[in-house]
Amino acid sequence: MSVWTDYDPLKEIIIGSIPTPEYFSNFLKPDILEVLTPIIKETNEDLNKFANICTSLGVKVYRPKVLDFREPLRLPGFKIKNPISPLVPRDSYLVYGNTIYSSYTSMADRWLESLSFYDIFMEKFVEGYNWLSTPVPQLKDFRPDTQWYTHGGDRYGVELKDKILWHCATMYKCGDSLIINSSGPGTKLGYDWMQRNMPDTKFIKNSNKPHKGWGHIDQFFFQTDDNTVFCTNKNYVPDVFLNNSKFKVHEFGHLIKDVDMKQYEHRLAQTDGKYSIEWIDEWIDEWRGFAQEVAFDSNVVVVDSKNIIVTNEQPALSNWFKEFGITLHPVNLRQGGFWDGGVHCLSLDIKRDGEKRNIV
Repeated sequence: MSVWTDYDPLKEIIIGSIPTPEYFSNFLKPDILEVLTPIIKETNEDLNKFANICTSLGVKVYRPKVLDFREPLRLPGFKIKNPISPLVPRDSYLVYGNTIYSSYTSMADRWLESLSFYDIFMEKFVEGYNWLSTPVPQLKDFRPDTQWYTHGGDRYGVELKDKILWHCATMYKCGDSLIINSSGPGTKLGYDWMQRNMPDTKFIKNSNKPHKGWGHIDQFFFQTDDNTVFCTNKNYVPDVFLNNSKFKVHEFGHLIKDVDMKQYEHRLAQTDGKYSIEWIDEWIDEWRGFAQEVAFDSNVVVVDSKNIIVTNEQPALSNWFKEFGITLHPVNLRQGGFWDGGVHCLSLDIKRDGEKRNIV
């Protein structure tokens, strides 16, 4: 009844949910909804496929509820324009040891998201998990003219620095240690809250890459056991692995297709109007997360040391992993670029076999 790594044998997982297109009719203009509808339908189909793969590998799957908000909500100081679906649990939640940590981000549209996960976390609490949440913050309306989604440092470091805000996807579970990207996304108070509520955990700052420690940490590397690291590029592997001869680091970036993540947004915006209506009306304002530039081929769910669920199918990569005795199970997520997330982003592991131990 615990989770100490991202690679011990997986037993239970949460996979995100998304509502039907009709849900959005109260929030979006008809022309935008028309363009968004096939994106939503394909996403739902792929999420179901993801869940079926997990089930076939013996993993119990939970799905959060999609709550029925009928209209935008005005709260003191900010407005929830489009209450977001519980699609990306990795951002706001962390299960480490036998404790569920729930956080708030700067995104107003995610302010009520925890209600979608309440029943799942309550079931785990009754089973014996602890359940902690950061204090409820009062946020501020976004200013689209400032392109906040590409200036997260200002958002967290200046505008909302007096709030306890945190992205749990900045934290990588490694036994008795958490490797953490050193500069968010999140406030210093959010980092302090996490550290104070994990007094027996070693916090190891990953200050080298990507973006000088900014962003989510699950983009470019993963482990399959205590001594093996796979990565698209060694430049993005935390120093605690590279500087320790115990770890074997295998690089596979040369085997995959386009890995220049800076191109994906431009590419999607130019695909014959596929994502038209002014790039889905500036990506539905607050719906958009930070420009994490997710490397989808390394944003994976490790079921165990022999089975890995991947976002997309890459034949050359699949053949290469077979040399290690590892089978890749592709979801072929068609709209990962739109949501800026791979299968790891879209899920949250809540139970794995394995003990607390020193790894790094």
